[in-house]
Amino acid sequence: MTRHPVCCTPATTLGAAAVLMAESACGTLPVVSRGRTVGMITDRDICVGLGAAQCSPSELPVADVMTSPIHACRENDNLGTALETMQREHVRRLPVLDDGGTLVGILSIDDVLGWSGRVAALADREIVEAYRAICGRPEEGESQRDGA
Repeated sequence: MTRHPVCCTPATTLGAAAVLMAESACGTLPVVSRGRTVGMITDRDICVGLGAAQCSPSELPVADVMTSPIHACRENDNLGTALETMQREHVRRLPVLDDGGTLVGILSIDDVLGWSGRVAALADREIVEAYRAICGRPEEGESQRDGA
């Protein structure tokens, strides 16, 4: 996982969130309020939100376009459990929370793929199957999510 990820708040503007993403070379930010992770926002959320609202990036707060509630894992969860959550929820990134619910990192499918072959608990086949499930098209009636 990536420890100590860059975060924003629900009041952060989409323009400021985009700058944070660019400076941090990431495509998603956890949204934190009062020490709790309350949402996730992606670069795609920003683009779609601005297109739909037809306003300036400095006028729209993250709260208006973030994904909430979040799907997360605990730092003590095993990798298989985290992958199951990613597959079930069709998300590419999970906030990682400590036992008190505080954000300690982000686990991405890219992190998992980077460890492929080095994680004894999971076979490469399981990782590839998880990636296919995460990135696959949803069944009819399900919504398409982008890693929030």
